[in-house]
Amino acid sequence: MKARFLNIFLLIWLLIFPVSRCAAFEFTVQGEVHMQGYKQGQLEGETNYNFTAEIRDCSSRIRVSGGRFASTEFNEFGWDTTNSYMFIKLRDDRATKAVRYLEDGKFITKQFDRPFKSANDGTLAISLDALPEYGRGMEPVWLAYASGCYYGAKKSGSNTLPIWWMGAEVREANLRFLSEWQLNQSTPHLLDSFADFTDGNKYETTGSKPVPVKMSKPFDVPMTNSIYRVLSWTNVSGLALPQRFQVIRYERNMNGASTPLLHVLEVYEGVAHSILPTCAVSDFGPKVPGAVPVQVTDERLMNDLTPARGIGYFSPTGKVANLEELKKSDPYQQALQQALRTTAAKPDSGNMRRGLIVLMIITLSFPLWLLAKGKWRIKKKQNADIVRK
Repeated sequence: MKARFLNIFLLIWLLIFPVSRCAAFEFTVQGEVHMQGYKQGQLEGETNYNFTAEIRDCSSRIRVSGGRFASTEFNEFGWDTTNSYMFIKLRDDRATKAVRYLEDGKFITKQFDRPFKSANDGTLAISLDALPEYGRGMEPVWLAYASGCYYGAKKSGSNTLPIWWMGAEVREANLRFLSEWQLNQSTPHLLDSFADFTDGNKYETTGSKPVPVKMSKPFDVPMTNSIYRVLSWTNVSGLALPQRFQVIRYERNMNGASTPLLHVLEVYEGVAHSILPTCAVSDFGPKVPGAVPVQVTDERLMNDLTPARGIGYFSPTGKVANLEELKKSDPYQQALQQALRTTAAKPDSGNMRRGLIVLMIITLSFPLWLLAKGKWRIKKKQNADIVRK
């Protein structure tokens, strides 16, 4: 009887577990974002753009198109919990006078006299960063549907990498800013609200590193940078998901004669038109949809190539090289040799640190030795006086 009950329980578990796993961690959302841009607090322009977000556990894929981003066919961001990618599908009728590419670990922009259509139909940037690239329309959608795991693993009130642009190379330099948030208590525990703050500095780039410059009063203290909140929730197959959401970004009001201290910079209001549970997506890794020629910037091996951030190569079929192929490629070997030469030219910081410690010990020991020697002489003299008495 007991064995029969156990078999029935196992059968029910096997039938239910895959379904509940799918329903708890996977969904697809299609919707629209209305964006308003402001200048010194006055509405300057507005537009709508479409989005699709596909989520599986902590992996995500977000695509935006139209509106402000109509100059491209679409922008797509993906995160597979190890690598992220940003794919920009260019329009077929495009023309440009500028080309930006990665050479010897540095980004180079080349200007031409006449507009032309480049050989690549898209660009693909592969990174180790879980956050989407600035300014591609991903940020509000990512906050709404793809950030739960990221902030669920951190503590609200801590310093985190910025979602929004805080200055050139700020995120690359691993600079962090105060952030506070609250997660929804229902599965899949997405953001209910989020706020981040400036730190009283503006960041100016000197060389390759951003340098903090203290703002003048009263902007020399942390102030609100952005606020995200869910305006309404909906339930789909047991999942609590945002139906409507909003982001408000702020900027400092530098006109000291007026109030308030902050102006509205941008407002994003998103709405989900369709939400479905799905288990169809299986690969969130770096990829190029369709066999299109693409220019790739790859940072997956950047830890081997410091100070270079990565390598660049052209893929005529859109195929992304795997890590073994990358390590055998000429761009990687060239970047690696440059990194080795740079490392060899720098003094060993570990040896320098140990040398300084030894020098400090010797420096501090000398006066102690003199003091001990003086006390020994005094003691010797006292003993001699005692013997004479």
